[in-house]
Amino acid sequence: MPAIQLRFVRHHDLPSFLIGTFQDGFWATHVETVMPDGHYLGARFRGGVLSRPSNYDKGKIAREEFVSVNCSQLELDAYYTFLNDQLNKPYDFTAILGMVTHRDWQKPDRWFCSELEAAGFCACGKFPAHLAINFDRITPRDVRLMVSLL
Repeated sequence: MPAIQLRFVRHHDLPSFLIGTFQDGFWATHVETVMPDGHYLGARFRGGVLSRPSNYDKGKIAREEFVSVNCSQLELDAYYTFLNDQLNKPYDFTAILGMVTHRDWQKPDRWFCSELEAAGFCACGKFPAHLAINFDRITPRDVRLMVSLL
């Protein structure tokens, strides 16, 4: 059965510290997708939405977990298509502040890591379409919780 594979991590850096502060103690402060070629596609503070080699953050990781989400081939294709369409979009620098101010998380012109992944799951039908209406922010903790329910 096809599966989407996510990588949840915590790094030793200031953005991880800030994100962790607003997640009620959840350890992971970044989430990205493991692509079929082994690269990690996600939104990072430096560089925005990029496909990065799997060793790009070697030596900077405090903790790491891989999670697979079973899906149909149609869902998988839609998910990868959505993510690839987001390549080279800028990082959403307002997202960390938005965790406090509760701003709308779905702005397709820029992405925070968990916004990108959640939008991908909405695009492929794994998360309900009304997710954008019911949540004003999406953290790595939220993505981890939602995929655990699938």
